[in-house]
Amino acid sequence: MKQYIESKGYAVGCYSDEIDKLSKNTHKNLKRAIDFGDYTDVKVKGGYVEVCFVDNECDLVYLTASEYKSRYGEE
Repeated sequence: MKQYIESKGYAVGCYSDEIDKLSKNTHKNLKRAIDFGDYTDVKVKGGYVEVCFVDNECDLVYLTASEYKSRYGEE
């Protein structure tokens, strides 16, 4: 996924190692979110991936469902 981020012209910012363990289908959804180029949360098995853009960086941060609920309230 890091190579994909860089191929889109972004530097890799914050990046959770759990993302590399997600399914190919989930990676397709993350790629769509990166292509869209806006802040979003992508629901994945067991949690969420926050997709954030700051300056020329793309951040992908994995949160478990309980971490997400603790941070943002209801899923």
